[in-house]
Order: sequence, then C-alpha cells, then structure tokens
Amino acid sequence: AMLAQMRQQLLTPRRPLMRSWSLLSLAPREIRSIRRCLGFVSNGGVPQPRCPASGELEPRPVLPMGVVTDPRVRRALPWIGKVAYTMLAGGFLMTDIFWLRCLLTSGYITLTTYHLLQLRPLRIPLAGSLVFFVVNSGMALWIFKERFMTLDAEEASIYAEHFESTMSILDFKTLMSYGRIVSAKDPTELMKVGQNADLILVLEGRAQVLLDEGKSFFIERQGLLGEVSFVNGGVASATAVAMPGCRYIVWSRECLNRELINEPSLQKGLELKIGRELMHKLANRSWTPENLRRELSSTSQHAK
Repeated sequence: AMLAQMRQQLLTPRRPLMRSWSLLSLAPREIRSIRRCLGFVSNGGVPQPRCPASGELEPRPVLPMGVVTDPRVRRALPWIGKVAYTMLAGGFLMTDIFWLRCLLTSGYITLTTYHLLQLRPLRIPLAGSLVFFVVNSGMALWIFKERFMTLDAEEASIYAEHFESTMSILDFKTLMSYGRIVSAKDPTELMKVGQNADLILVLEGRAQVLLDEGKSFFIERQGLLGEVSFVNGGVASATAVAMPGCRYIVWSRECLNRELINEPSLQKGLELKIGRELMHKLANRSWTPENLRRELSSTSQHAK
C-alpha cells in the first residue's frame, strides 16, 4: 500500500513553480536573499565568483592586488574620498568659472583615484568620474587659453605695436590686467612735477610735457610717461597733460610695483620696454640729455 501511494504521488502532475510560488508575491528583501543564496548579484543576474570559505564576493580590483592591499593605501583611502568630495563642494562655491573648473577637475581626478584603489570598484561611478575629469579639464584649458593666451582685437594691436619684442603674451595679459584704458575728452593732467607719477602709455593722440623753464614738448603715439621715476622710485620732474582725444593706459605706480615682486619675467620685460623707450626719445631728440639728467637728479634728491 505504501509503494502504491508513493507511485501515485510521483505520477501526479505538479503545478509549475512560478504558478504555485510567484516571485511577485515576495518582498524585495526576500528576493535579494534568494539571489544571494544562488550566487547572483544585482547587475543583470550575472554570477560572480565567491570566496569558498566566507561566501563573499572575491576582490576584482582594477589596479594590481599588491597596490590596493597595501596597508598605507588602505589607511589613506577614506581620506582620499573625503578630500575628493571637499574639492567638489568647493568648486560649486566658486564664483570665477576658471577656478570652478580647476577645482572640479582636481576633485574628479581624486574621486577617480578613490574608485581605482577599491578592492571591488564600482565600474559605472569609476567611468563617470573619469568622464567628468576629462570634460572639466578640457574646459579649464580652454578658459585658460581664452583668458591668458588669446588677445582681443584691441589687445592684439597694443601688443604688436608696443610689447611683442619685450615680453610674452602671458606677461602682457598680466600687465594689462593691472592697468586701465582712458580716453581724454578735455585736457587732463597725467602727472605733476614734484609728485609721484604713474606709468602711462599713450595709444592715440598726444600728451604735452611742461618743463620748469617754460619749454614744452609733445609725447606722440607709442610714447611712455613717468618711466624714469617709475624705475628709480623718484618724483616727476615735469607736468604732463593729455590733449583732448588722447587715449592712454595708466598703471598705478604702487599697485604695479607691488605686483612685479611676484612677476620677475614681467618685470624684466617692462624694464626692457622702458630702456628702449628712453633710447628712442634720445634718438628722436624728443628728449635731450638735460631732460634725462633732470629726471635722474630729481629721483636722487627724492631718495635722499
């Protein structure tokens, strides 16, 4: 009788598993538990190798195992992640677009390093961090070129006429950032005898230089004013007035001297420009040796 009962149970057709125990009726936690028991993970049900002893997923690092298991790397790894997200947060607080791109570039390359040093790196975040690094670094280079290496039409004209032979484009852009272009609608006093003088470059029109003995001469286009007192730290030996229609660049003496301390190449190029300007004035007799001696004597008296 027992054998007949077992035979009947074997011959009786059973309902399929999906009909008798539908997975739709299970909670997500139960489904994940079943998948873990079967040796599957959540990326499309692809089985992953597991350690026989612990049952955990085996490490599959991108970098060599000796690198990612180094004790120094394991200790530094949490700090690498913290630094990465700190730089990313700081980048979004920047108001200047160039420094924003620089901080994001640094943050994403640090975050990419953090993912690369993991024993079981997440491939999608790793690829995303690398893509964001490439995009932001490319934009940072483009902004750097536009801001520091590319000249607009007016800057290109000024550079070609006055500074091309004495300094690089990068130094010229730095120099222009310290000055301002002014157009004189009325006679404008540029400097006064006995007082500290700013450095001035005449772009268009002319400026009149008034000497003590009642004589005067004009500084035409491409001329510098206040160059000797700027270099030697003295006061102006004459008064200069910009004529109506004169366009010029003015650099504050105090500001430029302060910035040149940290810009040795710019300082060398500017001194070369001033030296050539003095030689040009003497050769064209717009300046006489007496003018130069007077300028230098006023500088030495001021120093005393």
